[in-house]
Amino acid sequence: MELLGSDGLRRNNYPSAAESLKHLLWLSDPEAVFEVALGLYDLNLATVIALNSQKDPKEFLPFLQELECMPAVLMQYNIDLRLQRYENALRHIFSAGDDYYEDCMRLMRIYPQLFPLGLKLISDPLKRTQVLEAWGDHLSLIKSFEDAAVTYLRCSSLENL
Repeated sequence: MELLGSDGLRRNNYPSAAESLKHLLWLSDPEAVFEVALGLYDLNLATVIALNSQKDPKEFLPFLQELECMPAVLMQYNIDLRLQRYENALRHIFSAGDDYYEDCMRLMRIYPQLFPLGLKLISDPLKRTQVLEAWGDHLSLIKSFEDAAVTYLRCSSLENL
């Protein structure tokens, strides 16, 4: 984008976007810059950064192409997983709809710190009960028996007490 009214001489004093990007990649960790671009969910920017960072296209092109074919919310979910932004990943997969409820549950079981967020997101009573039971199972597994008992009581799962 060019500024209106700026003359050509002045424009020549500033580096191009490509030159600026190459300088940025030289000064910083190219992988970190690539991850920031991914975190913006901008696949075009991520591709430009990867190409300018001397990354092997075999490393990033299949991943970016796979992301490009997905619906936006699933693309965001997969990017958040890669960047270890698990709360955002749970929000995105939850917003993908009921077809992805099992993915929500799997994510919460793998990262138990997500159970409270899952309870905030899920309003269906049956699904909330399943989340509470899974959380209670996790708490029992880590031998936090009092917390597990309270969790089981919240979902009326008395057989697990």
